[in-house]
Amino acid sequence: MTWLAVIVMALLTMPGFIIGRFGAMVYMFFIGGMLSDNLFNWVSGGWFERAAFSVMPSAIQGAIGGAFAIWACSKILKSANYEAASYAVSAICIVFTVIGVLGVLSQQGMSLDAIEMVSSTGAMVAVIFAMLPDVKRTQERTTVSSVKVEPSFR
Repeated sequence: MTWLAVIVMALLTMPGFIIGRFGAMVYMFFIGGMLSDNLFNWVSGGWFERAAFSVMPSAIQGAIGGAFAIWACSKILKSANYEAASYAVSAICIVFTVIGVLGVLSQQGMSLDAIEMVSSTGAMVAVIFAMLPDVKRTQERTTVSSVKVEPSFR
């Protein structure tokens, strides 16, 4: 069942990223007015505002995407090895991120697009592994133990 969990979890990251985009939009709605003229933005030459409007929403999107993927997959497939599935999905996403970052670097040079991709993938991987112990505990509680009981005739 682990191979199926890898496929399902990888596919569930896509709707998770869509849901995460709404979380990022809520973040930008509440934070937007606070970042235009402040001391951090003045000292950093405007980079604080750029980072808060590009890197943080991407990280929020990735975190929600990863959380949704492992949570929904653990509800669908109860008996999979989620540690192996988490490593596999993380490796798949990291490979696609490296390809995307190399494509951006070859066409535009270093830009915020590359940093956004890395922050989104990093947050997704971090949240998947942060939620992994909870998924394992849930699996242990729902799994019926197979204890061999021998009758004792005394």
